[in-house]
Amino acid sequence: GWRQALDRGSLSEARYRNLVEGSIQGVYIHRDFRLLFANKTFARMLGYDSPEDLLAKGDVLDFVHPDEHARVLGYKNRRGIGEPVPETYELRMLRRDGRVIWIENNARVVDWEGGPAIQATNIDITERKASEDALRHSEALLKNAQRIGRLGGWVWDIEAGTLKWSDEIYRIFGFEPDAFPATYEAFLDRVHPDDRRIVTEGVARALDGTAPYNVDHRIVLPDGAERIVHEQGEVIRDTAGKPVRMDGTVQDVTEQRRTEEALRQSETSLNNAQRIARIGSWERDLTTGTLFWSDTMYDLFGVEKTEVKPSVETVLDHTHRSDRSRLKRAIADAIAGKADYNLKFRIFAADGQARILHAQGEVARNASGQPMRFSGTAQDVTELHAAEERARRLNDELEERVALRTRELRETQAELIKKERLATLGQLTATVSHELRNPLGAMRTSAYVLAQSLADGDPRVLRAVERIERSIERCDRIIDELLDFTRSRVADRLETDIDAWLTEVLGEQTVPAGATLRREAGLAGVTAAIDPDSMRRVIINLLENAFQAMPEAETASRPRQVTVTTRPSRTGFEIEIADTGPGIAPDVLPRIFEPLFSTKSFGVGLGLPTVRHVVEQHEGSIDVDTVEGEGCRFIIRLPLAPRDESDPAGPVEVAAET
Repeated sequence: GWRQALDRGSLSEARYRNLVEGSIQGVYIHRDFRLLFANKTFARMLGYDSPEDLLAKGDVLDFVHPDEHARVLGYKNRRGIGEPVPETYELRMLRRDGRVIWIENNARVVDWEGGPAIQATNIDITERKASEDALRHSEALLKNAQRIGRLGGWVWDIEAGTLKWSDEIYRIFGFEPDAFPATYEAFLDRVHPDDRRIVTEGVARALDGTAPYNVDHRIVLPDGAERIVHEQGEVIRDTAGKPVRMDGTVQDVTEQRRTEEALRQSETSLNNAQRIARIGSWERDLTTGTLFWSDTMYDLFGVEKTEVKPSVETVLDHTHRSDRSRLKRAIADAIAGKADYNLKFRIFAADGQARILHAQGEVARNASGQPMRFSGTAQDVTELHAAEERARRLNDELEERVALRTRELRETQAELIKKERLATLGQLTATVSHELRNPLGAMRTSAYVLAQSLADGDPRVLRAVERIERSIERCDRIIDELLDFTRSRVADRLETDIDAWLTEVLGEQTVPAGATLRREAGLAGVTAAIDPDSMRRVIINLLENAFQAMPEAETASRPRQVTVTTRPSRTGFEIEIADTGPGIAPDVLPRIFEPLFSTKSFGVGLGLPTVRHVVEQHEGSIDVDTVEGEGCRFIIRLPLAPRDESDPAGPVEVAAET
């Protein structure tokens, strides 16, 4: 073939390329690991689009797995000194995408371009290696499962008289694997003398086909200890029906049988105690999966012994759907040793009656730590739970009533204090305003005369006079605020074009340097009954607060802007005043409408309380929306007309323009 022709040197490179390009095997040639040739199959094997892409790598070691480099270099060195090197061996390579593949590599020395080179022929054996690994893993799992379950398998060749045991059976019988002559006769020698008849008769019935081989018997270990094993077997026959082989299992059930005997001895007294306390007991053999229930367990689930075989599935089928996953997780965690088994879950008895069970359990393990048994109790705590629930509800109701009463008392106390403070404030304001007005009037007149007489005097003196006049005006405003807040005054409402009125009010407002006042009118001629003067004070107060809240222009991190927006609402209209200031701190927000509360170094803290008082006189409301560090919005909601209790039509709705 082409390999032999290449070895003889009778095959040209071009002819060689034509022959190997169609090969299903990957072929490449290298000299001192420098890649000289590769066919398409090998390029595709490594995930390259063409041999040219692969040849660009240059060095063969680039696509050989790093862990294989030492072996490959060793072969090269041995070949160089004439030592034998295997022609065919398995090797890991790296695909272009980084994935590892296994190949069977056949390497030989050939003549290429006038000099010796290595020709490598490759077959992808990745799937075969995966199958071998899976088989080894499966065998390991089987051995581990047999070890955990103390379960071994055997095959008896009846005609040859040989008996083959799995490693676990040797361990069950107290021998090291293969250290015991496994024959049928040698096996019978290890069976307890009193139980040999049970075994031989069971084997005879199985061979005759009258009954399956399924027996329990005792065995005697080399140290004289006795164990109980459970055996099962199946007879294999030839086409004529003659027994030729028997396959079976042996399981060490010593602990299980002893536990069963102990349980039988105490069953009567235990069942009586459990029935009285509504506590059932259970035990699950983790090696066989069998689950034992006491009589009370059947009563709890409302089933008869003859109707149901206890199992985990039986419990889950009766468990409330919302509790199943929690129950399964608790069982798994207990067996794995991650947590104690202690939980309450709901079940439905066979008659549909709902019950609550409190389950507790523990896992018994053998000397090697393997879980062997899972046992515990389940108690019907339905009535106890109902009593606890009633007590909890009563306690919650009591706490709620106490909390409500406490809140009412605090609110009443706060309201009384507020009324008392306002009454005192009203009396004080009436007295103080009268006592202050006269001297303030005299001071204002004197300041005016002084300013007129010093019209051409020292500028510093004139500025001092101006400060006196501003302070007098400030005192007048404080007195006005106190009087407005403490006097009951009926709003003098007039039908007013809201947008036009608000435009006039905003036109009178002085905007601080570096700030802007933005207007968004959205009522389009809508009129409402308001007191223009008192509502004017509301708008001015909110605007002044907004401008004062924003930092000075030179320290502001964003534009200083106040936006006044009007829009219709479902029952009237809204006026919104928003600023770009720092917002209101969460601890301050609940108190901003509280009389005499202020965060400013000036004023008496009646601005916002007066605003709310005026708005409520108009049968409206005012809300605050603020994000600390991002600004604040005051939203005034007013009806279009005063409420008329005799008007069955209710509030007038205003639709937004579209």
